[in-house]
Amino acid sequence: MISVERTRTINAPVEKVRAALSDPQQLQQTMPGVRSVEILSRTGDQARVAITTGMTFPGTDRFEGDAIVTPEGMRFNAAQPMPLALDLTAVPHGDGSEVTARIETDLPPGLGAMARFIPQQMIEGRIGVELDRALERLERVVRG
Repeated sequence: MISVERTRTINAPVEKVRAALSDPQQLQQTMPGVRSVEILSRTGDQARVAITTGMTFPGTDRFEGDAIVTPEGMRFNAAQPMPLALDLTAVPHGDGSEVTARIETDLPPGLGAMARFIPQQMIEGRIGVELDRALERLERVVRG
């Protein structure tokens, strides 16, 4: 299991940050590599969402899962094409917000034995860079 977490302080009210985090459509603007977000269905604080990415592993360009609004932000869970959990949370921090982005995943099963040759640190480092970029983009979105 790969788990990567990044935190950033954003000079914006926590309510405004949480509003951005709880809107699945904002993923396209804030998450690097997300090409499109399609809301398949919506009920209350939960939506079935299809996210198309620019990932390079064969068969990993479309994730379909549940986006759930939580009291502190949003959680997205997908099982296919590989397990993926994305947590986005915001808590008050002084006059602003402390925002945390965490991804948990495994390598795609289609890689088979090739997965042994891909250093986990390399994958974690790449995901970390993408999460840092996502938090920078989120700050630009909420600060206008």
